Amino acid sequence: MIATVAKHLPDDQLSGVTIVFDRHSNKPIESVQRDRSGIEVHYAVNHPEADDLIEELIAGHPHAKQLTVVSSDHRLQNAAKRRGAAFVDSDAWYDKLVDGQFIAADVSPSLTEPSKPERPLSDEELSDWMERFDAETIERKLQQDSETRRRVDVDDPMIDPPLKPDDDDDIDRLKRKLQEEGYNPFPEGYAEDL
Repeated sequence: MIATVAKHLPDDQLSGVTIVFDRHSNKPIESVQRDRSGIEVHYAVNHPEADDLIEELIAGHPHAKQLTVVSSDHRLQNAAKRRGAAFVDSDAWYDKLVDGQFIAADVSPSLTEPSKPERPLSDEELSDWMERFDAETIERKLQQDSETRRRVDVDDPMIDPPLKPDDDDDIDRLKRKLQEEGYNPFPEGYAEDL
């Protein structure tokens, strides 16, 4: 694994890479080593498993937002997310690495979960997004839907005088009709059907 990563990453990035392994042997071993390539290698000597050590490293990193955590483990992805670090599934990262399409400092946005912006959008950014999503058309459609919901069935025989489709006072007129003494909006026999 170390040799593969060292082979496919530029030399100037290797010193920023940390690989964590479980401890599979009872032989004495240093918990932290530096490979000849410059990659830092950790062994989970004092931890039940590598994931525990990785989670501890993420939590204790002074600049976690600059990290890219490569793991398909949801627990580690959530640990990265809590600290604002990027994360990527191992398989996707490895495929891009060996294809020469990926460097440690460049996490493709499509591989990470989108995060909330750290600041409000500028007027220019907002305008750009509104144009991309055709906000004017959406707003017009919402307005039409709202007006449609406000209209009352104009052919309702219970409403006297009948309402015109474009009558702006249709709701007020219906409210007044419902408030009239003795007005029953239900047809005769309706209660017996219940």
